[in-house]
Amino acid sequence: MICREPGVLKGSEYFIFQGREMDRSLHPYMALCGHYRCTFGYGIKREYYDYLLISYIVEGTFHLKYRGREYQAGPGQIVMIDCQHPHHFWAGKSMEFVWIHFSGGNTHQICRDLNDHYGPVLDHRHSAYIRDRLTSLVSRFRTNQKITAPAIAGLILDLMYRIYPGENDFSLTEKTDHPAVRASIEYMKYHLGSSMNIDELANAAGLSRYHFSRIFKEHTGVSPYDYLLGLRMDMARHLLNTTNQSVNEIAYNLGYQSQMGFTMAFTKREGISPGEYRKQSGYPSH
Repeated sequence: MICREPGVLKGSEYFIFQGREMDRSLHPYMALCGHYRCTFGYGIKREYYDYLLISYIVEGTFHLKYRGREYQAGPGQIVMIDCQHPHHFWAGKSMEFVWIHFSGGNTHQICRDLNDHYGPVLDHRHSAYIRDRLTSLVSRFRTNQKITAPAIAGLILDLMYRIYPGENDFSLTEKTDHPAVRASIEYMKYHLGSSMNIDELANAAGLSRYHFSRIFKEHTGVSPYDYLLGLRMDMARHLLNTTNQSVNEIAYNLGYQSQMGFTMAFTKREGISPGEYRKQSGYPSH
C-alpha cells in the first residue's frame, strides 16, 4: 500500500497481514511492515501504540526519543522499541528504513529485556541478516507471495533473538564462503520453523541432491541434516532458557511434527530432556 504520510517519499510502501492468525497470547503476529524513504518533515509521536517496532536504518539518521532519553541511529544500525511507551521518532535531512510492527506471545517482555540491557539502538554483526530478513518480508508482500502466520511468528522470534548482541552465535558457525552452501544455510535459518528435506535445501543452493550433500559436508564438516539439527537445538536451548513457551510450542516453532520427535532429538543430542534442561536453567515452566 502507498504511504501518504507527510515527509514520506514516492516509492515508500507498507503492508498489513490479513492471513489466518494463531493464538496471540502464545505466538507473535505482524500488524504492519514497510520500507520507507523519508525527508525532513516525517515523524511519528505517540503516547501509546499497541505494537513493538524493529527498524533497520538503510540511509540517513533515525532520531528517537524513548523512555526519557534521546538517541540517533545511522546506516546499518537497528532500532527496537516497545511503542506502548511514549515515543517520538523522526527523519533528519533524509532517511531510509525498513521496519515491522508486531506483538503477541512474550515479545514485549523480550523487548524490555533488550532495552534494559542494551538500549533501543543496536549495532552488531547480525545487522545485515536482519536487514535481509526484513526486506525479504516486504518483498514477499509486494509480490503477493504466500506467507503464513507460523512463518511470520518464526521470523519475528528469529529477529528478536538475533538482536541480542553477541549472545546468539550458533555453535555451528558458517566458516565457508561457498555461495551455494551459504545460500542453503540462510534458507535453513529463514525456514527454521518449517519442515525441510534435502531436496528443498539442494534447490535453495541451486545444486543436485548428491552434489549439494557432498559440497556441504566438504565445506562445513557436517551433513546438511546435522547442521540443521544444530541450528534447531541451539534455538531450542535459547527458547527453553528465556521464554515460557511449552515444550510442545517450541517443537512446533522449530518445525517438528510432534513433541515426541523434538524431545527424542533434543535428548539424544543434549543427554537430557527439554523439561529437565529447563529445570536446570532455572526458568519457570508451566
